[in-house]
Amino acid sequence: MPLWSDNHRGVPNSVLRSALFPAIQGKDRKYLKDVQLNTQQGIEIRFTGMQLDQSDLDVWEHALHLARRHPLGTECQFSARSFLKHIHRSIGHRDHKWLKETLQRLATALVDITHGDLAYFGTLIQGGFRHKGQNYYWLQLNPQRNYKLQA
Repeated sequence: MPLWSDNHRGVPNSVLRSALFPAIQGKDRKYLKDVQLNTQQGIEIRFTGMQLDQSDLDVWEHALHLARRHPLGTECQFSARSFLKHIHRSIGHRDHKWLKETLQRLATALVDITHGDLAYFGTLIQGGFRHKGQNYYWLQLNPQRNYKLQA
């Protein structure tokens, strides 16, 4: 992945130019199966999983930000408390539960993205581990080159 500064966030253009993370309320999520999402011309995204929203994008952006200094496929480590603080969320029990559910949703979201001659299919997050007692995570982003879809 390209390296960016601490005060910036990096997300593939293909994702930002689509309805992958629509402005919906979390309570209005639907399960979608192989649905073609709205995108800008030249990009096609098909999606299977629980619908994502803008708060899921906040989590994915920060996960990308933490992982940017590591080779794709290696684990990045963080505490739930510090992660929540960086995305301007509260740090109570409910927010820790929300973070866990959001990471699980991102790990089960299957995307099929075509941008020009490049195509990627897979998940946004490979998976991870969580130490329940300390609310500490080891997260692995998908090691595939989905981040090249920035044409």
